[in-house]
Amino acid sequence: MTALGLHDHHTLAPPGALTEDQRSLSDSIALQSPPEESNMTLFGSPSPPPVLPFSSTLTPPQSVTPSSPGSGEANEYFNPRVLLVDDNAINLKLLVVFAKRQKLRYCEAMNGLEAFETYKSEATSTTPATRPFDFILMDISMPIMDGLASTRNIRKFEKERNLPRSHIVALTGLASAQDQQDAQDAGVDMYLVKPVKFADIRRIFGGR
Repeated sequence: MTALGLHDHHTLAPPGALTEDQRSLSDSIALQSPPEESNMTLFGSPSPPPVLPFSSTLTPPQSVTPSSPGSGEANEYFNPRVLLVDDNAINLKLLVVFAKRQKLRYCEAMNGLEAFETYKSEATSTTPATRPFDFILMDISMPIMDGLASTRNIRKFEKERNLPRSHIVALTGLASAQDQQDAQDAGVDMYLVKPVKFADIRRIFGGR
């Protein structure tokens, strides 16, 4: 299989559109040579293609300006904790590379159930429970438990424990209006349709 990419871009190339039976699994993909992080791209299903490489139909989290030295105020997102969720091993590896290069504190999960269990474990590791992750980058189509079910469980847990909401960002190849509405109803804060450039993900955290 030949990788389909752009010049000077690192891409994950999908071989074809998902069938209904494959909808719960990520695409098989090919990997090109390692690049600079600013050119890295996550690809999902090529059909239907997104209108823009970085698009959101939901309200993104408000950015927080880093506090000035000596102000005595810590910036909540200056060094955010992030949960990376994707059932595709290569996509997850690229997200980890991105997190390391951005010096983010992170945990990984390969399906929605693992993501929810990781969230609960981290939240209850302190007494009282605290918000374990500032951001969750959540794939939608995953086996065992999909990203929407995981998001609903996280939102329920937050409400039960009276925790501040984590900002949940969907990274998915599903581009229909219904998919986006379903994500919003589940509690997703921001919906990004693949392909997504990591330079755009970085802006979610307040980077440039």
